[in-house]
Amino acid sequence: MGMGRAGIGRRIGRRQFIAAGAAVAGTAAAAACGNNRGASPPGKQPSVKSSQPKTGGEFTWAQQIDPFDYDPTGKVLQNGPWIELAYNALLSIKHGEGVGYTDLVSEPALAEKWETPDAQTFTFHLRPGAKWQNLPPVNGRGVTAEDVRSSMEYQSRSGRFKDSKLPTSINVSMYEGLDSVQAPDASTAVIRFKQPFVPFLQHMSLERNAILAHEVYDKEGSFTNTMVGTGPWQLDPGASQQGSRWVMGRNPNYYLPGRPYIDRINFLVLKDNATMTSAFQTKQIDLLNQQYLTPATAPQLARANPTAVDWSFNDTRGGLLFENVKKPPLDDVRIRKAIAISIDRDAFLQTFYGGKGEWAVAGGQPGLFTHDEIHSMLKYDPAQAKQLVSDAGFPNGVNLELHFSPSRGDMGAQIVQLIQAQLKTGNINVTLKPEDEATFADTQRKGQFQLDYEVKPQVGDIDAYIFYNWYSKSNGNFGGVADAKLDTMLEAQRSTVDLAKRKDTLRQAVKYITDNAYYTAFCYGEGHYFWQSYLKNFAPNIAHNTMPVYDSWIDKS
Repeated sequence: MGMGRAGIGRRIGRRQFIAAGAAVAGTAAAAACGNNRGASPPGKQPSVKSSQPKTGGEFTWAQQIDPFDYDPTGKVLQNGPWIELAYNALLSIKHGEGVGYTDLVSEPALAEKWETPDAQTFTFHLRPGAKWQNLPPVNGRGVTAEDVRSSMEYQSRSGRFKDSKLPTSINVSMYEGLDSVQAPDASTAVIRFKQPFVPFLQHMSLERNAILAHEVYDKEGSFTNTMVGTGPWQLDPGASQQGSRWVMGRNPNYYLPGRPYIDRINFLVLKDNATMTSAFQTKQIDLLNQQYLTPATAPQLARANPTAVDWSFNDTRGGLLFENVKKPPLDDVRIRKAIAISIDRDAFLQTFYGGKGEWAVAGGQPGLFTHDEIHSMLKYDPAQAKQLVSDAGFPNGVNLELHFSPSRGDMGAQIVQLIQAQLKTGNINVTLKPEDEATFADTQRKGQFQLDYEVKPQVGDIDAYIFYNWYSKSNGNFGGVADAKLDTMLEAQRSTVDLAKRKDTLRQAVKYITDNAYYTAFCYGEGHYFWQSYLKNFAPNIAHNTMPVYDSWIDKS
């Protein structure tokens, strides 16, 4: 794939170094997860190339909200489907036949090759002929190393963007310790850090770390309203209609000749799960993913659509309950521990995944700890929870408020209701506060909540999860954990090249998070994708927030 093997690449091996950030994930799977009807074992890709590639056709799927921000440093969880199809990063995560759902293998994107001599200096050689989409204000010019420099500075809010008063980048933790970005020539970018930064290649393989056209920012002062990238599809505003349909057309300037195969991507705006399910059954949409499925609807959908592909996988999107540790009563570890031990994770698995899956520990990923270790770290003891609440000065129970966004799907609403019911057994009385997506995001960002439930996709290197959510200076640390000892461990795992030592440091950090009850995790279950049989060569991967259809085609013959 063109990656240089100098220095550290020779010492620990290419794939090891690329996946070092995962340290634990790889193809690690929940042993408790079983197979679904006719599906491949969770996480294993089916044989996807069932026909010869065909150019043309349309692919249609659905979201419950309109896109509202095209900036990859903004709200990418909500706007990711559009961002990932229009933009490219320097690298990408491989997907397809032979690549498991949780495999993390970097491959070329805008960079055709790269070298990492010491895990501190990263040199990227840009792909010849890569161009921007032929849209204003960029108008199809070639991609250069200066674009990389400008993008890295924008992503990290450094250089010319340091004092720009922009909203904090959600990706800024992926550039912590950035020393310099240099462009010695038009096709070479050299990125240096102040100390070794092992997860960086994996971070550069996520489309959210997109290379951006500075002309858009120069003209508008942001990337919020105009989406012009280098990706396989580009927005067609004329064919799109707010609240109804968003259309992306094939990018004729795409750097891979003949790709993408599909001419047009349609996003229907459908407001509820039932409408989505009905649309799939009538073949108005071609794909339905786990976000809009419940334990009841998945098997029903499989029975009602015998020709559709029903693919199950180990879902590591486990939810996370942020607790605002900066203010009473959640600044008291006894209240946080009471929350943690009021959670019956087996009930979560049974309710939402038919008993298939495994417990989740805050800060961890599947494979970091054994099944027995996790069960020794996490307890379910409502009686002890009541005692802790009383000891903290609330003999009659403590009252808390949990805010959430109903637009995240029916399953999200059901989860917070179960959280509410379970915490009640520990004498913790929770009032649910639904908020529209924009209000929820603003409340979360400002830390103006007591409890905050959020689905946390564990995308790429574990650092993107643990550092982002628990490091004191990270803007993803919504609950305000500020613990110098934990910070030291989180910094150390980033710079530790030895895989075994890094894993040990990560284990120590997760145990410390658990001991101090810094947020509460629940479980990982079995997820499902359903797609129509005429969608060929489709293969999901955990590192892609949206459906990776770059190599897929439509064959209705």
